[in-house]
Amino acid sequence: VSVVEEDDGNALMDIRLEVLPRAEPRRGAWIYSVCKSKIFWAATCSGLLWISMAILVFLPIRKHVDTPRGPTIPIIGDWGRQGMPSQRAVALALSMFCEQKEGGCPYIISTGDNFYNNGVSSTADPLWQSSFEDIYDSPSLQGKWFPVLGNHDHHKARWAHQIEYTKVSKRWHFPSRFYSQVLEFNATTFQILFLDTSPFIESYLKPSAMPILRELGTKDQLGWLEEQLQSSHRYNRTIVIGHHPIYSAGSHGDADDLKPQLLPLLIRYNATVYVSGHDHSLQYLKSEEPLRGGSSTFHQFVSGAGSSVHAFASSSHSKSVFYGGGSGFMTVTFEDDRLLVRFYNTDADVIYETEIPGRT
Repeated sequence: VSVVEEDDGNALMDIRLEVLPRAEPRRGAWIYSVCKSKIFWAATCSGLLWISMAILVFLPIRKHVDTPRGPTIPIIGDWGRQGMPSQRAVALALSMFCEQKEGGCPYIISTGDNFYNNGVSSTADPLWQSSFEDIYDSPSLQGKWFPVLGNHDHHKARWAHQIEYTKVSKRWHFPSRFYSQVLEFNATTFQILFLDTSPFIESYLKPSAMPILRELGTKDQLGWLEEQLQSSHRYNRTIVIGHHPIYSAGSHGDADDLKPQLLPLLIRYNATVYVSGHDHSLQYLKSEEPLRGGSSTFHQFVSGAGSSVHAFASSSHSKSVFYGGGSGFMTVTFEDDRLLVRFYNTDADVIYETEIPGRT
């Protein structure tokens, strides 16, 4: 069974059943007679028809994909599992994507949970090799990696070792728990703000959970974030990266603790594109948020399908636009008048794309 898109955008379904007998000169006629006369084969043919109909209904059909007009950055999350499950498959798909780009991928973003289950114990921890260096070893993946911390990276208060690895690795760029990166392409500049969202989650602050997060606090980070956003008008576009999603149709659901502290700042300064991980899926959610007597459109993307995935999706989430329950990654293309966002599966095929208009 195959689904093929024609130039006019129509999806065509092609169903072929081929049975190879040992000696049968008229293969097509033999198949027809068997399917017609045998109850078993009739049931098989009927089952294939229903399966094909289900594929047309539930399989994300690849949309028309135009050629990006600006730099593209892959974003991958929740991946550090020593190659399993599906981490190698996603890494291969990511390398296939980057190999098709002239110059490869000079930048790659990670949305956190870089090392399961308890982060890394030092810069010499074997997990650096088994979950990172030996997995993303393709020449096309040797650009700079910009990570954030996930909740698993904070376990046992080990987060600092990932920052220290910046001095060891040529491609691991992690200067602080929260930081800013400005990228310039052809006279246009883009600002990316990287956050540590775990200290905002109240359930993590219990003594039985991760008390170190209470010591880290959120005051300094919120003050820094507002300073960065106040000057964000100087850039063509600002996007924000964190581990926990403000909105999610996945098994973890919305991170309600982020809504009163983080969301108002992003809306006030028109930083309306937020990318996270945490839920092991690929998602796009969109909401209208109040702003000065009117509203502002907020775009939440989830890229947390770098290894294992959560098949669960809440069909009742009012803000959900797309939910992909398979492993994969996303890309963001920065263009003068828009952001182009795409989700890819483990075959490096586009399963969904959308565009976000430029700043107004």
